[in-house]
Amino acid sequence: PQAAAPEPGSWRSPELSDALFADAESSAILSPPLILERARESLALFREGGDLAGMGNALFTLGNTSWQKGELATARFHLEESLKLSTETGDKFIMAWSLTVLSVVNFDQGDYTQGYSHAEAGLLLCRERGDKRGIAHALNQLAYGHLCEGDAVKAHPLFEESYALSKEIGDKGTERFAFSCLGWVAFRQGKISLARSLLEEGLANYQGVEDPVDLDNHQAWVLSHLAQVVAFEGDYARARALYEQCLAISKQVRGWKIYIPLYLEGLAAVVAGQGERLWAARLWGTAEVLREGM
Repeated sequence: PQAAAPEPGSWRSPELSDALFADAESSAILSPPLILERARESLALFREGGDLAGMGNALFTLGNTSWQKGELATARFHLEESLKLSTETGDKFIMAWSLTVLSVVNFDQGDYTQGYSHAEAGLLLCRERGDKRGIAHALNQLAYGHLCEGDAVKAHPLFEESYALSKEIGDKGTERFAFSCLGWVAFRQGKISLARSLLEEGLANYQGVEDPVDLDNHQAWVLSHLAQVVAFEGDYARARALYEQCLAISKQVRGWKIYIPLYLEGLAAVVAGQGERLWAARLWGTAEVLREGM
């Protein structure tokens, strides 16, 4: 799913750590380890100053970045703490974003009941605040949960609404992501030709994107679903190349580690289809070990 990225300047930070947190939110130019380091420094300074709102902001960044690294238990802890503090201070902006990202963590842990509860609560808060960017983002995460459970019928209108809304407000990152996910939906509905067309177009939409995080990690997400489609069509050579590209992106310093097991499993299935069963078994085993560690 799409990474959470509240609008620049949304952080309400005291002068003491303005510079630190400004860096922490610039995930497009910083690696996850550096983002975590800056956010921890900010959290310590906010805690020292008794600034609960600032602590909630820093905890949100820690949670969101931990999710990207595949550290689901840590991400859940930080996001739940962020939610608790933002609820206490009445900061509905951070409440909404914490709920939305927490829902993704829940889905990735297989906790669908909590995931839907958090996603719907986050969506409701964004609607109440008139935060169209937040609404589009929350719709994507809610749809993600439904697709993870195999329900393309419920996911489809949510991605459609997110795509239309993000296009209306000029949020190109969310627009690109939602459009590409419509290809994922089409594949789940058995519309193979449409799925390939949408995913190919979605991939083309990332060409020339300046944000390296959006270009790399979201592009890897699209590549993985295109790989599924072409593998289904029997083009194992191309599918293998696509999965290998996904893994290369994820292994970069700024790469999201959360979906490496998914990419390994996809590659394993393709390799098995090519008759390399021993290599496939090793890939599946590696994916299982990584997933258990999350």
